[in-house]
Amino acid sequence: MSRPHVLVMPAPAQGHIIPLLEFSQCLANHGIRVTFVITDYDHKRVVESLEGKNDLVEQTHLVSIPDGMEPWEDRNDLGKLIEKVLQVMPGKLEELIEEINSREDEKLDCFIADGYMAWSMEVAKKMNVRGALFWPSSAASVALLFHIPKLIDDGIIDSHVMLVEPWLLAFHEDSEKGSPVPEKKMNRPHVLVMPASAQGHVIPLLEFSQCLAKHGFRVTFVNTDYDHKRVVESLEGKNDLGEQIRLVSIPDGMEPWEDRNDLGKLTEKVLQVMPGKLAELIEEINSREDEKLDCFIADGYMAWSMEVAKKMNVRGALFWPSSAASVALLFHIPKLIDDGIIDSHGTPMSKQMFRIAPNMPEMNAGDCFWTDMGDLTTERILFDLADKDLKAMRAVKFQLCHSTYELEAGAFTVVPELLPIGPLLASNRLGNTAGHFWREDS
Repeated sequence: MSRPHVLVMPAPAQGHIIPLLEFSQCLANHGIRVTFVITDYDHKRVVESLEGKNDLVEQTHLVSIPDGMEPWEDRNDLGKLIEKVLQVMPGKLEELIEEINSREDEKLDCFIADGYMAWSMEVAKKMNVRGALFWPSSAASVALLFHIPKLIDDGIIDSHVMLVEPWLLAFHEDSEKGSPVPEKKMNRPHVLVMPASAQGHVIPLLEFSQCLAKHGFRVTFVNTDYDHKRVVESLEGKNDLGEQIRLVSIPDGMEPWEDRNDLGKLTEKVLQVMPGKLAELIEEINSREDEKLDCFIADGYMAWSMEVAKKMNVRGALFWPSSAASVALLFHIPKLIDDGIIDSHGTPMSKQMFRIAPNMPEMNAGDCFWTDMGDLTTERILFDLADKDLKAMRAVKFQLCHSTYELEAGAFTVVPELLPIGPLLASNRLGNTAGHFWREDS
């Protein structure tokens, strides 16, 4: 499976190209292939400035399209430049996207444009490519654009904002071209996050949720009823979770007094009860207009939940709180069966050593996490869950991993769509860890 491919386009100015190229290199460092498109004129200048240097990472590819101006024309005449850009670049951008997508292994997953090139979102929509905007300037300048309709209504400026209008219209698709643009309430994105039922899963997913909240997301964090009670008790008297995170719960199918250390029984009950309860929760959240979910992020070991998200028409992504090697092992299961190392129930058939990838350590079937549970029934239940998760994983576009390339380069080559975002540490955001099942010692 190939790495995600993103097309990035800045506005034609150095103060826009530099931050978007920096952003592109951050994407490339996280395993994303980037095609960076600038105007022919700017492309020549950037390439000349890079001569003899290797400042761009391997995954960043520079291309160009015309801006509509002749080489000798003055690009400091912004009025003329903008008019030419709007006349010529939409068609040329469309041709570039069509050319890239004609190559099967190069198809674009996303198009990210400079906010001041927001007109390009119409091209992306026409070409059926998901789009996003990156503002290299201050949030105040973006707020000013959104304030234009009020400035017109208050008589502070007139309605002749023709150079701004193409950008503004891209923000408000429901307005008619040429007419004043009505203000539109924009809610913060709302994400539902669900960990597996274990402290080593709850803590990293709650840390991830706090990172999302810090970046302006509203998060509904759903635990099992049993884990929810323990987490809430451990938080008593503290304010370690911000306002943007709401803790909710659903049943896991077990009675309060039953032993949740019996992983076989717990897994069976979870698969019987939680899909239906999760669907009910999503339906309840989405019934409130201002609460509708934008995305559902589940623990990788709860990948079965992606089927629920798909059924409820909510975009899904997976977050793996464990190592990339453990994810690579899941992807390696079919080969282990084919090679006779394990049978179709995950039971070891051979003590033969194997490597998941050339630069990963050797291991044998006894090292697989599902083979160390103490009894054969539990091992088979957990292996069936792993197999179920594997099938669900193959249909998920975005998978995040709580690890880094530096630590596990070999494992990330096995699962190239896995994006490293770790380590997520509370100390990195000057906060406190939350999600413990026990109160802190006094």
